[in-house]
Parts: sequence; C-alpha cells; structure tokens
Amino acid sequence: MSDPINFKDDDKSSTFTIPSGEHHPKNGRHFMIRERQHPHRILSLRLGEIILTDQQCPALGWLWMCVKKSGWYGFQNAVSGTYLGHNGRNKIHAAMPHHKSHEYFMAERHENGGYVLLTRHGEELWQVAISEDGDYLVEQKEAGTAWDFVESSTLYVG
Repeated sequence: MSDPINFKDDDKSSTFTIPSGEHHPKNGRHFMIRERQHPHRILSLRLGEIILTDQQCPALGWLWMCVKKSGWYGFQNAVSGTYLGHNGRNKIHAAMPHHKSHEYFMAERHENGGYVLLTRHGEELWQVAISEDGDYLVEQKEAGTAWDFVESSTLYVG
C-alpha cells in the first residue's frame, strides 16, 4: 500500500506517492527521511534550520544524500550541502559542510520497523529523536525516533 503526501507550492500542488516497503540508507543514494509513525513528518531544511513537516513546498530541502566515511553514515542536504550533525549540546542540526565526527551516524533497525539513527556522544552511541514539543531533533540515550528512508528514485509524482 502506498502513502500519498501532498506538497503545496502557492497555487500549485503535487502529490508524491511513497511506496510501501523499506529502504536502508545506502552510500551515494538520495533519500527522503521521514518519521515512521503517524503523522509521518519529513526531515527538511528551511532557511538553514531543520524542520519536521507533513506538508511542504517542494523547494524545501527534504532530500538527503547518504555518504559513507570510515564506516560511518553521513546525510548531506541536497539544497544546502550541509550535513546532519549534532552541536555538542544534544541538538541535531545541519550546519557543517563536512562529514567529520559530529556528523557521523549509524542506522540500526528499530523493533517496530524503520531505523533509529545513532550518533556519537563521547564514547557512547545516542539516538536521534524528535523533541518533546515536536519542533526539532535531539540526541538522547534511548527512545529514539524510528525513521523511514525513502529512496528518491521510488517516489512517484502525480
């Protein structure tokens, strides 16, 4: 079963149909990263800030290139060129144009499907989660958000 998502741009609207099935992050591929559970918010970038939205303008930075370095994943925004990372104070951002230790991630299967993103926090791996108010992403010891990685080549525009 496919899951349609409507994207609105002023008077125009498009529908991206997201196919069922799961994709694992792969080096060199572009992905939409979206929350696995309802309301299926999409990880996007607007004016340099990470936002989570279920409806968005196609011009927002919602496409992420997966890269791999020394066994660590990195996610580079296709619009800004910056990488997902953490600021050292538990907040996830996309501010750096490089893939160094603060931008290193691992993807681990979530018990209910999808993947949890893990990031280096000192000598530990912490989980990426949506903040309690739902406005931004944080790194925390446990209870990370399950994410779907939807490969861009599988999105249908209609």
